[in-house]
Amino acid sequence: MRRSRFRSRFRTSGLGYRGSYGRGVPLKGPIAIIFSIGMLLFFVSFVLNFVLMFAMDDYFETFGMIFFFIPFGIMAILVPTMIIASIVFGNKQMAQGFGQTVNIASLAQQAGYQVNHLPSNDPSTAQYLLESDQRKILVKVLPPNQTYRNGIVQDLSKGLGQYLAQEAWVIQTSPTFTDNDLNFARFYNVKLIDEQTVITLLSPVSSITKN
Repeated sequence: MRRSRFRSRFRTSGLGYRGSYGRGVPLKGPIAIIFSIGMLLFFVSFVLNFVLMFAMDDYFETFGMIFFFIPFGIMAILVPTMIIASIVFGNKQMAQGFGQTVNIASLAQQAGYQVNHLPSNDPSTAQYLLESDQRKILVKVLPPNQTYRNGIVQDLSKGLGQYLAQEAWVIQTSPTFTDNDLNFARFYNVKLIDEQTVITLLSPVSSITKN
C-alpha cells in the first residue's frame, strides 16, 4: 500500500518534530537539555506563582509583580534559544551526512568513479552523480534526521533520464525500508541500500567486476 502524499509538512510529536519526509525525530543532546531545563523552570515558577498568590494577601504589593512575569520571561528566552539551537545542531547533523565513518565521494574515487557534486536544488534531489566509462549512478544520501518515503524514489527516477544514468541509490545508515519500499524502488530502477552495502558496491574489486 502506497503511503499518502498528502501529509502536513511539519507536526510535533512528543519531544521532537516531524518534517516533510516522514516520522518524528526526538530531541537529543544539547537541544533536549535546553528544552528540559527551560520547561522545568517555566512550570516551577508558574505553579509557585499560583501558590504564593493564594497564600499571600499582599503578594502583588511586594515581590509578586516581578515574580509573576518570570514564567513569561523564561518562555521569551526559551523559544528563540530552541529555534537557534535547532538550526545550529540541525545543520551540523546534516553536514555530517550518513554514518560519519564513510565518505562516499572518497570511496567512489578509489573505485575509479568520477564524482560530480550536484546542486542542492537539483530536481532529482540526489547529491552525487558517479561516472565511469560504462556506468552512471545517481546517489541520494539520507541524513540522520530524514526518513525514507517513496517520493524520493520518484524524484530520483526523473534524474535517471536527465543524466542518462543506469541506476540510482538511496542510502540510509539504519535502514527502515520495507519489502513494499524495495519493490517500489526496484520498479523505478532505484536501489535502497545501507552503508555497509555501499562499501561493498564501491570496493575496487566489485567495481571492476561490474564494469
